[in-house]
Amino acid sequence: MDAEFDIHDHRHQLKQLKDSGDTAAFENRDELTCPTCSKSFDRLMIIESRGVRFPENDGRPFCLLRRANDMVLFRH
Repeated sequence: MDAEFDIHDHRHQLKQLKDSGDTAAFENRDELTCPTCSKSFDRLMIIESRGVRFPENDGRPFCLLRRANDMVLFRH
């Protein structure tokens, strides 16, 4: 999967799980690969807002913040 892919081109390969306007989550139905590591992924999340907080899934929540030149991860 290309890092610049258009989500609409892959709608038949993904199942939309959530769309709040600022974030959207999808399940990978067709072994699409991650543009970072080239391995198949389970879920895809698209974030349009500057920052987002993820609830606990392994006992510790985390937040992502997009800055001008990078993105940072905060573990709580």
